[in-house]
Amino acid sequence: MSRYADQMFSAGDVAAMAARNIQVLDENGIAPRTAPATLDEVVGLAALARGRLWSSMDDLDAAIEAFENAAGSPAGAIAAEGLAFLGSALTMRGELGAATEVLERAVASGHRRFGSMAAVDLAMILVDRGERDRALALLRQARDAGELAGTMAAVNLGTMLARRFGDVEGGVAELRIAAADGAPLIAAGGLFNLATLLEENGDRAGAERAYRDAAELRQPMFSGKAALNLALLLRGGMDVEGERAAYRLAAEVGEPAEQAEADRMLLMLDALSGPA
Repeated sequence: MSRYADQMFSAGDVAAMAARNIQVLDENGIAPRTAPATLDEVVGLAALARGRLWSSMDDLDAAIEAFENAAGSPAGAIAAEGLAFLGSALTMRGELGAATEVLERAVASGHRRFGSMAAVDLAMILVDRGERDRALALLRQARDAGELAGTMAAVNLGTMLARRFGDVEGGVAELRIAAADGAPLIAAGGLFNLATLLEENGDRAGAERAYRDAAELRQPMFSGKAALNLALLLRGGMDVEGERAAYRLAAEVGEPAEQAEADRMLLMLDALSGPA
């Protein structure tokens, strides 16, 4: 450890950070690794990092080149990740034929996380080509893998059935499956999208329950949005106190932009209600 690092972190700090990292790995079902990375892994990880950097800078050509290097890695997990990101980048560049081939390889890798991510992207291409049954099968496969890709797949499956194919009943059924999932993030995503679908189709009471349940799971991406939508729904029903409570919940569970919006609306409600 360098002299500068010694000044920044004590041995206790390092031990605490290591313990927290191990806890995070355990919470996500990832076994901690003690063996050093191989040369192939170091090279592959560097290529992935370059690809993500170029992607963030909207330089798809450079990102694709980096992800191609990662996809050729002898390390299976790195290759699967490279293929998944390469397929996504090719899709964004409009090269759907090449993207389909790459995403097929990523799915075939069987990698729980990156194979599932690729399945979600591939399903979107297939549905645009009219291959409904295969697209839905891929989404179900990715949903069952869990993790963030599972959340995306579970939500896309229900919304695709309802909004792309007009099967509202089937979409609601799939979103209810997602809403009952044991993974809080998947459940929150299912509940939020179930609520929007129910609201669009006139089931105000069902939408209110689903928004409330999604908000109370306190999950990023969904809970703050659910609380804000709940507030708007209650406003439509002239339930001012319920609306106020929903904004308070959004200010508590939402992400920064959602918290700011909730605070703004609470100030507005206070101004409208006047002095006590």
